[in-house]
Amino acid sequence: MSCSLCDGSCADGRLADLLSEDLSWLWTQLADAADRRGDPLLMTGRLSLIPPQSAGARAAATGLLGRRHIIAGHPIRVDLSTLATALAPVTPGALAAHGAGRRLALRALNRARRSADEEELRRQFGALVPGVSTDRAWAALRRGRWVRRLLDGEDAGTLVAATAGVIARLPAAGDPPIDRRVLAQAATGSPHGLDAGRPAAGLALAVLASIDRVPASGPARQRWSAVGVAYDDITGGLTVVGIAPVGWCVPPGEPVTLPPRVLATCDWPQGDRSVLFVTENPSVFGAAADIPGARVVCTSGTPSRIEIDALGRLDGRGWRLLVRADFDDAGLNHVNAMLAAAPRAEPWRMGVADYLRGVRDAKVHIPLRADLLGSTSWDPELATAMLLQGFVISEEDYLDDLVADIAGATDRR
Repeated sequence: MSCSLCDGSCADGRLADLLSEDLSWLWTQLADAADRRGDPLLMTGRLSLIPPQSAGARAAATGLLGRRHIIAGHPIRVDLSTLATALAPVTPGALAAHGAGRRLALRALNRARRSADEEELRRQFGALVPGVSTDRAWAALRRGRWVRRLLDGEDAGTLVAATAGVIARLPAAGDPPIDRRVLAQAATGSPHGLDAGRPAAGLALAVLASIDRVPASGPARQRWSAVGVAYDDITGGLTVVGIAPVGWCVPPGEPVTLPPRVLATCDWPQGDRSVLFVTENPSVFGAAADIPGARVVCTSGTPSRIEIDALGRLDGRGWRLLVRADFDDAGLNHVNAMLAAAPRAEPWRMGVADYLRGVRDAKVHIPLRADLLGSTSWDPELATAMLLQGFVISEEDYLDDLVADIAGATDRR
């Protein structure tokens, strides 16, 4: 029967004679060396040992180490092959393991096993996801800690196979989109397999991002739409008041949410340069919705590609869009996207003076993620000021002014 601590050579050895208190310093230092070297046997090579102060402990080791005198605190070089001969049939590593009371070099052993597991997983990945550069994808997955998650998971092979199934079933260019739940059922066996937070969804998007087929970050709906997957065209969308698609009958002043399915194809009424306020914040929208005659659109956070396109069509129908968002990295991205889709749109209280006033008046200062901050083409000084100040300013900090702007626009009609 094999030993739980060593290579089994202890079965025929004279452990009791060698595991004395006087020799414990020797086995402790050998055990530490075995861990550092990743060598549980210690049969070859040379080691440097530090003798103890105890004369009895030093004397006990002289014969084993082939030395007549050992001086306390003076390092000595030990030839492990000579020591192995003196200890035979027990290996130096076996005695060190029993002296320390633990198995040696486990970290190195686990490292070797993990490396072998990773190589096998990478081989499976390359076979299951043809056409993808394994080196590039694997490097990206490692940066995103997906390799670690796969190796630490209980069923990495199943997850890789599901991801391969997702990628294989993506529609080709020009083909109609595939519903996310239908894709999930086919690739993972569950219609919820690609829901937000599910491992197969995260891994598939990480792989697709590594080969530049989807954005590396952003709303899930927008990332999936880049590869022809209809993430969810029923929930979400734009919440509006004072405007509705052509053919819709909405009571005056009643807010209504237009889902992505509607926004993708709806026709807007002619705007004739009437002002339409666009906010990302439901708090601003809720306060403005009580104003008689208000015309406001709320994106409720990051707008999807469908929502951005719908705003672009409003611009094309002659509406004068005034757009804004929080003064943070995400908010600047929102405004940039909206201004790109709606060339005649205008920033709404999104200038450097507005930001600096918000910094001065804010009761709470939240640190800005400066490394993610984008450009502000409509006011280049804004980005510079935000970097210098380093704080996020939310739309709620301007609530009274924003509501007053909306009320003022209705009064002028």
